[in-house]
Amino acid sequence: MFLRVFTPLVIVSLCLFSTPVDAKCPLSESNPNQELNFDKWQALMPSVDTALEGAIGRLVKEKVSSSATVHRALSVNNRSVASWFSCDKKNCRGGVLYMNSNPDRLRIIRRALLPHNEKVGNQSGKAFRVLHTLIEDVDNDGDTELVVRYEVDGPRRPTTGIQTYEYMAIYNLPDLKMQLFFRLGQHGGEDFQEFCSYAVVRKDFNCDRRTDLLIKQECGMNICFEEDAPQPDCKGQPKEKKWHLYWQKEKDIYAGKRGYAQVTSVTDDRPFLVVAGQFAVASDAYLDRAKAIKKKLVKAGYVDTMIHNSREFANLACCYRTVVVDRFKTKEATEGFRKGLKKKGFKTYVRKGF
Repeated sequence: MFLRVFTPLVIVSLCLFSTPVDAKCPLSESNPNQELNFDKWQALMPSVDTALEGAIGRLVKEKVSSSATVHRALSVNNRSVASWFSCDKKNCRGGVLYMNSNPDRLRIIRRALLPHNEKVGNQSGKAFRVLHTLIEDVDNDGDTELVVRYEVDGPRRPTTGIQTYEYMAIYNLPDLKMQLFFRLGQHGGEDFQEFCSYAVVRKDFNCDRRTDLLIKQECGMNICFEEDAPQPDCKGQPKEKKWHLYWQKEKDIYAGKRGYAQVTSVTDDRPFLVVAGQFAVASDAYLDRAKAIKKKLVKAGYVDTMIHNSREFANLACCYRTVVVDRFKTKEATEGFRKGLKKKGFKTYVRKGF
């Protein structure tokens, strides 16, 4: 597994000051300094046999969703794992399964959903797609992990069109405990769009003889527009923002503009969050914007409003500041509370944080 003890993940920004990533560690079989090529990696995966593959497909349609499609079923340690995705008129989603390997007595041992932070827009009927399903000892600690790369289409918007968001999730095997959930990149199909490109590198950056992951991103906004219309002579000049994210396992820190922020996971009996805003730490004045919303809410009487690091909640993606008005035990309990917020002019939505 990724963590030998119950310690949380770490993601560290590298663009602002020196970190242990600068250390020069000797390359070896356990320190490959390897940029991941997901297509080549997928080609090496041990697929299950035809009989088991067919049984898994039938089980998924019976136990998960009649509209579900199995992306890939793989064999691991005399068991099988599979990823699936499904879209119908009401919902698009995806998930992973851990099963036995007997096609005549096949059963689901554990299951987990593939998380995402965006509202899904299903104009195509295929708005949730699994791209790669992989099993690998990613950090060379002797235990196998399940790695899934997938993408989600958002709803069509007047200025940006349809944005596609790409994710990577990593789970321990056999318990399917999530170890990493990160939005790798995004892109859109219109002239005015936000975009992110990325690369994922495996290397022992801090010389502890265990492999780390470095996620390198470049994000920006296409500025070829004049009010709502694209400029006819625009050459697609990007306004770029670049940053690196370094994932190390032993500590729980995120290094941002103001230094190191310790993060403690929230785990109690109130998992449903009423969210008034969420701001990427890579964006301009992200904390000021979050504080401005909180100030308005507190003035309106919502004195329990808090600004959280999104990593405090297991189901939220990294590197946001999330304005949470309150938390509740059930989703139904949020409805009356949100109606009161709406009457006072506040737009909110609900997320299950853990």
